[in-house]
Amino acid sequence: MAILMYTVISEVFGLKYYATLFNFGNLASPVGSYIRNVLVACRLYDKRVGDKWKLRVLAEK
Repeated sequence: MAILMYTVISEVFGLKYYATLFNFGNLASPVGSYIRNVLVACRLYDKRVGDKWKLRVLAEK
């Protein structure tokens, strides 16, 4: 996947600013992982735990 990303960067933007764009390409993976882990997985986890918490509270009544 990373090789494809750098190839696309060089083909679309050319080689004049390749070093700068290469570094932005290196940031894409950690930023994508952060977004996936924090924003997506956390919401799914919170939703599932919230559903279990509601069931637990209702069962105690």
